[in-house]
Amino acid sequence: MLIWRGSGIAIPIVIFINFLIVGLWYEDHTLGNYAENGWVCFYSAIITLLHGLLVLPNKKDPQEGGEEPPASLNDHSFFYIPVIFWALILGALSAYFLFSGGGKQARPKAGTPVKETPAVQMRTVHILNPTKDSLLVAISSAAGYYKEEIIKPLTYIERDLAVGSYSFGGFNMQDTFLYKLPSAALHSDTKRCVKVKNKKGQEYYERILRAPTPSKNDYDDAWVIVDTERKLIVLDVTAVCIKGITKARVEGVDWTKKIEQQFNGSDLAEPLYGKDPGKGSFTVLNIGKDIPESIGNNERVFILFSAPPDRELTNEYLANKVAKLCPAIPKEKE
Repeated sequence: MLIWRGSGIAIPIVIFINFLIVGLWYEDHTLGNYAENGWVCFYSAIITLLHGLLVLPNKKDPQEGGEEPPASLNDHSFFYIPVIFWALILGALSAYFLFSGGGKQARPKAGTPVKETPAVQMRTVHILNPTKDSLLVAISSAAGYYKEEIIKPLTYIERDLAVGSYSFGGFNMQDTFLYKLPSAALHSDTKRCVKVKNKKGQEYYERILRAPTPSKNDYDDAWVIVDTERKLIVLDVTAVCIKGITKARVEGVDWTKKIEQQFNGSDLAEPLYGKDPGKGSFTVLNIGKDIPESIGNNERVFILFSAPPDRELTNEYLANKVAKLCPAIPKEKE
């Protein structure tokens, strides 16, 4: 015996067509996607209701005996359920799927952990050309990153790089190799370097770029100085963050005691990285930025500048560097 009678065969056809149409708006077509199931049932219920009303039983023509048989809802049924009742069933299923916690998203199966894709962490890396010639710098990673940049003399660029590992190479405009990070001296340091392979299977080393610290009150930027001998100085200038500062007052500070850190181009420079600001905050001014004339409570301000490897960091030299960055002090002609 057939599982449908009359136009009851339309029930699965209507459901299937609605599934195909509604599915265009969803990627997940599993039974756990309550939203998709709910809307399929909703539209199918409407169509089936109209269908059921059209085929409600009417009196049949009298047979030869003259008797008029009673009309039956089962004249149009699917799985022995009349079409009009299918509209009610689909409507109830629609309400269940849409209002019982399905919402707009598919529900995960019970006991299945939801996997979240972690956000990619980024760090700003400044690449300084301390020379008097333009340089080409190549940044590469075994993970697939590659970028070439031309940096003008005595300037720097900044790029946001995903946390991972990288190698940096420096060339002059005649394509002569001048600089490499990490240098061979760092290869054995597993906290700084990692051994990787290129597409040809050749092994080499990359410098690890660590994740930024959780604190929002410190400094997470890193620096690449494209000169292995050149110094990068971190100097505490909190004492002169005063409105109307004079050169005499700047010269009165013992700047040799304000040197916080020194780096050189042989490794990635990470000024104040991981240093706890306590209840205050750190502000690190990138190279060439003016010193502010006012600061917040418990705020410490540092400047960055580069110096030749043979430059003695005397108090006079440091005071002159600071004075040039104080807006209130007139700039002297060089």
